[in-house]
Amino acid sequence: MQRELNAAELRGLIEDTVRSAALNHAGSTRYREPVTGYADAADPRWKDLGDGPIPGHLLPTDLLPQARSVVCFFLPFDKGIVAANARAPLCADEWAASYTETNALLAAICEDLQRRLAAVGVGAAFQQPTHNYDPATLRARWSHKSAAAIAGVGRFGLNHLLITERGCAGRISSIVVDSAVHDTRSARGEGGGEEPYCGFLAGERCNTCIRLCPASAISGEGLDKSKCNDHCRRVGKYLNTERGFPGSLAICGKCATGPCAFRPFSGRPRSA
Repeated sequence: MQRELNAAELRGLIEDTVRSAALNHAGSTRYREPVTGYADAADPRWKDLGDGPIPGHLLPTDLLPQARSVVCFFLPFDKGIVAANARAPLCADEWAASYTETNALLAAICEDLQRRLAAVGVGAAFQQPTHNYDPATLRARWSHKSAAAIAGVGRFGLNHLLITERGCAGRISSIVVDSAVHDTRSARGEGGGEEPYCGFLAGERCNTCIRLCPASAISGEGLDKSKCNDHCRRVGKYLNTERGFPGSLAICGKCATGPCAFRPFSGRPRSA
């Protein structure tokens, strides 16, 4: 009979799986060190999401009735990908390829985690990493960014991207498990509260994402999701028809090429 793994061992299994998948990715995209965080499925902030900013947002128990923890992970893009998108007049091929490849990789990681966890007696469930939102309201029934904020992976910036200890240039996913793998990181207030990771929200003279947004969708009041979505769809259509990129794309990424691309605004030591 196989020994049941404790919480620390399960976290090790999860983080090794994520890190190995990013390191050994066969596509053109290269990643920096992933960021992983954990949240208690009973955290009251899950209900707050559905009652407040994202009406109807699912609870972890809606994905998995016996949910006890939510695991979230961020795959930060290599600096060269961000630099290419900063130079491109519309959206760099490198950024578009990374977006497409990473969405597929995130789904594959969740599937792999589900299999590996099942092998040690842990149940898991997840939502696809993208295109899981209502096209009318532009709200997701399960927001990976909001889940990652609750799990302490990062804090929202003015551009409504999640800024992690390795910045905001990358992609996020999450998976719900029926084991208590959450740790003290989920109680550090890193999803909100404490000092912002965004220079503008910290009161500094940073308006880079406002200036970089080609759709004028970002202002001092935050993000106009409709303007952002309309522009990203136009760019996606151009990439499909003129550049030959396959699949459904809604993409831009210009607001993720500023100073918060690789690190948060903070007086504390930062990881590159």
